[in-house]
Amino acid sequence: SIYTFEIQMRFNDGGHGTLYGSIQYELPLDSEHLTLLHKNFGSSDAIQRQLVETVVNKSVYMTGPLMSSKESYAERRNDLIYFVEDQVRGGVYRTIQRDVRIRDAVEQEKTVTVVDILKNKDGAPERQEEAVLAQYGIKPFNFSISRLEYDDKVEDQIRQQQQITMDVQTAIAD
Repeated sequence: SIYTFEIQMRFNDGGHGTLYGSIQYELPLDSEHLTLLHKNFGSSDAIQRQLVETVVNKSVYMTGPLMSSKESYAERRNDLIYFVEDQVRGGVYRTIQRDVRIRDAVEQEKTVTVVDILKNKDGAPERQEEAVLAQYGIKPFNFSISRLEYDDKVEDQIRQQQQITMDVQTAIAD
């Protein structure tokens, strides 16, 4: 089965975007998991709406605060994909928040709340909850993002940052 989504994200700098994508998933074939799924959800439509969609939505929601909108657009784009997919498969991360001063896309200084993933002694992320899909024998795969549309404010900041970068490169060349 495939679940196609359109989910709102909020980043640690207050920026918003809409994440579009899809994830495929395989239902279990063993009677224990099938019985549990049927008992708790009753239909394949309910499994997708009440289980798969909920897990994906929660994973996207919990990934947004792990980076700024600028980072999601540029240097941490691969992390965005990895964090969502990893949380869908393994469960939502345990995190800790802290306030830091940063310069935004137009070099204005501001305070943002940064969210860090708590790690266990082996360096693996600690989980806030067990992998819900795995409890039901559901195997998610082929997670993909088709696009991330930012709100107008973030788009303006991205354009301004690109203009600043071009101006600096032009000045260096001159």
